[in-house]
Amino acid sequence: MALFNKNKKSTFNKNIINNNISLAKVIEKATDEPEFREIFYKRFLKENIYVIVQKDKNSTKNTSLESSPIVVLQNNNIPVFTEPERIFEHNAIGDEVDYIKVIGRSFLEMVVGETVIVNPFSNANKTLVPAEISDMLNGTIFNRISTNQKTKIQMDVMIGHPKVHPKEFIESLIPFLNKNQDINKAYLGWTFNPKIDKNPHYIIALDLTTNNCSQYANEIALIAKQYQSEDDILDIIQLEEGGTFSEFFYKQSSPFYIKENK
Repeated sequence: MALFNKNKKSTFNKNIINNNISLAKVIEKATDEPEFREIFYKRFLKENIYVIVQKDKNSTKNTSLESSPIVVLQNNNIPVFTEPERIFEHNAIGDEVDYIKVIGRSFLEMVVGETVIVNPFSNANKTLVPAEISDMLNGTIFNRISTNQKTKIQMDVMIGHPKVHPKEFIESLIPFLNKNQDINKAYLGWTFNPKIDKNPHYIIALDLTTNNCSQYANEIALIAKQYQSEDDILDIIQLEEGGTFSEFFYKQSSPFYIKENK
């Protein structure tokens, strides 16, 4: 399997999902923090990516990937991009090409057996080889990541109670929590990891009856964006027995939400 372009001591808890970080930034972090690799795979599969195609002289804009010739690199690898502006970095691509937006999973299903390079002209990029793509599509890559990295996570994190309670955000969050019956409790904390964070930030910890944290994290992040600046980060985690933060939340904190028995 192709790896990211660097490897370094792990300092990040893979159960934390930074939904405010761009996919390009996830690639950058994954070069140093192996636990970001699972986040990259999950987000690549469900988010939009951009594929360059030959410009249609008879149309102002290509709209269908199936009907547009995909542009490949000289080594026959297929370049894809996390944002349109990544295509034109360092003037590597001229204006004779166009691009099409497509969901990552849908694209990979079309190019099984090929090698794909994500953001090839950026300083941080990721090569997806055929076997890796197959493992992404059938889900086995996540089982392997979980097994290989479970004992490697080392944390240097400070966690506590926030000095400022984000009242409006929490009040907006309650209706969402109420409509999802497998959310038993929700906690609010304040965390800082000096190795990866610039500033302390809020963390939401969910006590769930299922393993559906990723879906809930995405929706909570959307609610949070109404009350955050562009540089703010919100971590969203699922509490689990023996988890890094579970002891703090269960023993030293009180939930701001508890599911009502109906």
